[in-house]
Parts: sequence; C-alpha cells; structure tokens
Amino acid sequence: MKALVFIIINIFIIIATELSGTLFFDRGIIHIIALVFVIAAAVPLARNYYLADPIFKKFLTAGIFAFFLFSASHISEFIQFRLSGGYNDHIFAITVNFYLTSILFMVLGSEIFLRASSGYHSSKAPILLTVFAIATLILFSFFFSIRPETISLEPESMAPYFYGMAAIISAFLFRKRILRLRKSLNPTFSGFFRFLNIMAVFVMVSIFFNIFYEFIEKAAKIPEYQIVYFSHFFFYGGLSIMFLAFEELLKLGGVLKDIREWQKNHKNKIKLDR
Repeated sequence: MKALVFIIINIFIIIATELSGTLFFDRGIIHIIALVFVIAAAVPLARNYYLADPIFKKFLTAGIFAFFLFSASHISEFIQFRLSGGYNDHIFAITVNFYLTSILFMVLGSEIFLRASSGYHSSKAPILLTVFAIATLILFSFFFSIRPETISLEPESMAPYFYGMAAIISAFLFRKRILRLRKSLNPTFSGFFRFLNIMAVFVMVSIFFNIFYEFIEKAAKIPEYQIVYFSHFFFYGGLSIMFLAFEELLKLGGVLKDIREWQKNHKNKIKLDR
C-alpha cells in the first residue's frame, strides 16, 4: 500500500513540475519539494525503526543520518542557488558531494557493523579510508562554496570524469558492503537489502545528471532546467525506495520487538539486582 502511495506522490510531483515549465526551477521550488520529501520520509524512520536493536543499530543510524544529509544537500543547493542568482558548476558539485557523502556514510555504517560482527578482528583500514573520503568531500564542499570559480564541470575539464569515477567507486563499495551484510544476516532481510541496492542506482543516476549536466545540455540539446528536474525525479524515486527498504523491516517486527523487550527486561533486572 505504501509503495502505491509513493508511486502516486512521485507521479504527481513529476506532472506538477513539468506543467510548471521553468517556474519550479526559477523559484527554487524543486529544492523545497526535495526538502519536504526527505523530512517526511526521515521522521517516521527515526521514530519507528528499532535504533535500540543491537544487530542493526550502527547501520540503521548511518542510514537515517544519510537521509538527513540528503535533506542538507537541498538546503545547501537552495541557499547557493539564491545567493548566486542561478545555477553554477559549484552548486552541482556541492550537491554531488552531499550525495556521495550520504552513500559513504552507509558504507561506513556497514563497515563498523561487519567489523563488530567479526569480533573486531578485521582491519580498521576500510573504516579509516571511508572516513578520509567523507572528510575530503566535506572539505571540498566548503572550499567550493567560498571559491566557486575553482570548479568547472565543462566537458573539457577533468572534474566531471573524476566525479564520475568517484561515483562508480562509491556505488561499487556500497553494493559490495550490502552483499556482505546480506550474507551475514538472516535471509529474511533480503528484501531490505534489495531495495537499498535499487535506491543506490536511482541516486547514482541523479548524480550523473548533476555531474554531466553541461555535456547533456550541449549533446542532447536538453535545457538546463529540465536536466535539474530529471536529477530531482531520480532523487525522489531513490528516497522513496530507501523508505520502502526500511519498511521491509516491519515484516520482521515480531523478532525485533522480542529483542527490544529482552533488552528492556534485562536492564530492569540489572536495576532490581542493584
């Protein structure tokens, strides 16, 4: 039922946006929709999804934090858009940095979980490298915001291709970690991980629209505003699928509820013993 609701919402947003012509682009409404969309999806997750569960706590926390990073990306995009009086390359680059950071935070959450599940015998190197990549993206975002002229996404520039490689590597790492998580846990979680993989595809398509917008504009003769719309449509679709991924955990509600009840009773027992 919720899948149908999200499909209807996405169709309505697409129709309304396209019928507006350039209005949603010119006024920045497309970013406000994104912000509302993210918050509407994230708040129920933060309230309902078993953050006390020792099995998934680290990964779920990273996933929900990724939701809020997606939200922050559109706050940043809207502010930069208003300050610049239009779109510039640094706005697209900063948005992509936020998206990649969100994906890498989920990679980080999975790395921490996998290391914990191995008894902390595995190397810390993947965790440290992921943290370094996240810190680098944050620093670049800050730098581009104060020195926007330093980034160019022109087809003749190397930046789009570096970003393309970074996106592919991030997607590869995300898929690899998700597959490892899937093998480490009960097969009943397969639906959850399947949705997350599909979500990553939608977000990556959105990223590539941002990275290569100038190439698409010149080669395919697609207006800039339409490229921004396409990017956001895939972004909305990806978030919808991510929300549905977390909804899959409701099917396991009985098992996870038992874990939470055991934790609660165990804590109460400790207090009574004292």
